[in-house]
Amino acid sequence: MEICDVAVTESTANYRERVMAVEAAVLAAPQVELDYRHHFAHGVYAREMRVPAGTVITGQVHLYENLNILVKGALRLVTEDGHEDVSAPRVIVSPPGTKRAAIVLDDCIWITVCATDATTPEQAEAELVVPGYAEYATKQLEERA
Repeated sequence: MEICDVAVTESTANYRERVMAVEAAVLAAPQVELDYRHHFAHGVYAREMRVPAGTVITGQVHLYENLNILVKGALRLVTEDGHEDVSAPRVIVSPPGTKRAAIVLDDCIWITVCATDATTPEQAEAELVVPGYAEYATKQLEERA
């Protein structure tokens, strides 16, 4: 696995490999149209995602710390230690560099909350996330320069 010069522990490397394996399987399967709702307030963007039970989901890599709020339902998250079943209500603080993968056990409402001055979902996405770990490593290098 190429991770540029970003220091990664063995458990994180294994976690990343597991998340990417889940994503490869998801991309090879028929896609499900998800229900997204976007909310903006002073310096805050919240992306609400409604996901039916049985759906396997993966996200993009977040560039900055953010809040994840499981408002309704239950899911099984891929974690550094294998997996963790989480049920609503639940708040998770995700550090920079986080990419989530999960199977939805019960219909879910998941909200990701990020600090940004963006006013559209497209602007927020361009500022806050990248598709994969290689792009994340590149962004980190650019920010250090």
